[in-house]
Amino acid sequence: MSRALSGYVMLGVVALVWGAGPLAIGVAVGDGGGFGPLWLNGTRLLLAGVVLLGIAALRGQPVAPRGQLPLLVGLGLVGWSLGSGLQVVAQTEVASGLAALVIALSPSLALLFSATADRRVPGLAPVAGTLIGLFGVALVVLDGGTTASSLLPVLLLLVAAASWAGASVLQVRLPVRTTPTVGAAWQMMAGGGGLLVAALALGEPLPTPALSGWLAWSYLAVIGGVVGFVAWVEVLRRVPVPVAMTQPTLSTVIAVSLGHVVLGEQLGAWAPVGIPLALMGAAVTLLPLDALLGAAWARARAIQRAPRRVALAVRRVPVRR
Repeated sequence: MSRALSGYVMLGVVALVWGAGPLAIGVAVGDGGGFGPLWLNGTRLLLAGVVLLGIAALRGQPVAPRGQLPLLVGLGLVGWSLGSGLQVVAQTEVASGLAALVIALSPSLALLFSATADRRVPGLAPVAGTLIGLFGVALVVLDGGTTASSLLPVLLLLVAAASWAGASVLQVRLPVRTTPTVGAAWQMMAGGGGLLVAALALGEPLPTPALSGWLAWSYLAVIGGVVGFVAWVEVLRRVPVPVAMTQPTLSTVIAVSLGHVVLGEQLGAWAPVGIPLALMGAAVTLLPLDALLGAAWARARAIQRAPRRVALAVRRVPVRR
């Protein structure tokens, strides 16, 4: 198997593994799962971080980068404690498919945040993608009788998506000088530790997981946290970045499908319209709309000027008498 083909295969594996994550969260924190959201995410992130750090040590990578730990801890608190933590808390009240749809807005928000940090006007693609995605999510959320209490989990999901996006932008801009595996390991452990502190401070009951809860927790920690991340690093090495960035859209399709088939999550009357729009918003973000429109505008101007140029050329041709 060629390097490129193996990269595409790994992209499919990552999309499937992470697409099943919302389903596993729904099982673990749902009726009979036995996990509270903070304990679930805190413990699974700690385990995944420790395992990733062990993998880095076996590969001979420095596992305690000098001067980097405060930065990595901060990124972990923003991305994992806030982003992942709020997603799991919200999923105690909303369907896993809806959670995946909202979190899929993260790439669009990251592009908007990056443009704001550069003090430049955002490109057409992230703006259009975000607006289309939000409209699609709104159709799904507002389908049926929606109350203020039912909107709160959706707002938490939006904050989670913004936290993921902000952490991604900060990671690119701040001087993170370590390997991806070591960086992710410390961020996961910091995020997990922050969630456990929050669980103790808020008095969340200790887990009493059933078998289904243990299986979901194990999947999130080992398959989603370790296997998924290791495969994702290889995807970034083997396929073009625009292709790799289709992963959130692919994972969202899988998450919505699994939630409907496995958990029996009901889709409202507007869902067949809202879900494709939300996915379209995530896909539009990846399109080079500014370049395409610029080229189309230049071609249109050239066509418009063509008759004038022909007329000028005709006038300059000397007439023989």
